[in-house]
Amino acid sequence: MDNILKALEKIITYHRTILCESLKINNITQLQFRIMEIFSETFRENRTITTAAYDLNSPKSTISDAVKDLIKKGFIQRDTGERDGRQSILCLSDKGVELIHNLNKLRSNVFNVLSKTGYEEEEIITKFLMELLSNIIQTEHLTEVKLCLSCRNLDYDKFPETEKPHQCSLTNMRFSYRDLKFDCEEHKIYFSKNVKHKKQKSKI
Repeated sequence: MDNILKALEKIITYHRTILCESLKINNITQLQFRIMEIFSETFRENRTITTAAYDLNSPKSTISDAVKDLIKKGFIQRDTGERDGRQSILCLSDKGVELIHNLNKLRSNVFNVLSKTGYEEEEIITKFLMELLSNIIQTEHLTEVKLCLSCRNLDYDKFPETEKPHQCSLTNMRFSYRDLKFDCEEHKIYFSKNVKHKKQKSKI
């Protein structure tokens, strides 16, 4: 168990090092980078200061100041909503898209290793990380982490002893552990059912 924790710490340190170096070169903060990541991953109509503040569990004023600075630096641009012209939508500029792309390339070493793992290995790794994060979320109340395993929409182990035992009640889709998401836009936090059930079933 100690070796696993040390390995996770080394991976985290590696990612943090390459991220900090790149952010320093581009003169942006980690908060600003997370905002850019959110805007690159969410639906267009959800790219607002309000949704970013909710996702990052930060005051709107803090997010607003960070966004204004990103606009000045040319990483983000404002646009109008398609449904409501009065709504201000925040989009990555070409410069912002390029930065996210370059940072993702820096992570390619880890991705290349993971891409060589087999189905069963990926299932075991995902299950371990999912359950580890779920327990951390429960004890530390990290509501900004949108994990399937802590979502009220997940019917955990609804179809036991099958390849895809879990089902999302929102989409009616069935999932194996490797299919579960670590960052879902439709996440609704809920512990009392899923986490207790998970603890009873878990073999890790």
